[in-house]
Amino acid sequence: MSAPTDPLAALVSTVQRRWGPSALQRAPSPPAAPRTLATGIAALDAWLPGGGLPRGALTEGCGTPTCGLTTLALCAAARTQRDGGRTLWLVLGSSFDPYAAERQGVTLDTLVLVRPRDAAEALALLDELIGGRAARLIVVSGAERLARELSPATLDSAFR
Repeated sequence: MSAPTDPLAALVSTVQRRWGPSALQRAPSPPAAPRTLATGIAALDAWLPGGGLPRGALTEGCGTPTCGLTTLALCAAARTQRDGGRTLWLVLGSSFDPYAAERQGVTLDTLVLVRPRDAAEALALLDELIGGRAARLIVVSGAERLARELSPATLDSAFR
């Protein structure tokens, strides 16, 4: 049997002959990178673990009015659409500004606006929308209203 001509193969062969076959092993594959959704704001994506918002998880944005949460959501919606995904925008008691959405790059023709009548309907719709996996991104605008209106009776009636 002739010696391997590749220097690395020769080294592996020498080390295994001297120290045994388990002396050299392949390194394990790295864990899968977390799947994220880029927000479309480069500085924020660089700061977030994994380079964006985690996919398949709830991400809550909190802040004072005019802090930029709607702009962030619109940027994420535009990015989702550019990547071929669908965005559902659940509007709860607040208004939706189509001009602001277009300025951030959202394609209004493919954006689905969902306008529930009350908190119970909003919860039932969210349950159905999430379970149906109809969208890559679901934005809940006016969630503070939903939180105010939630009560045990509301929750009970939403999931009957």
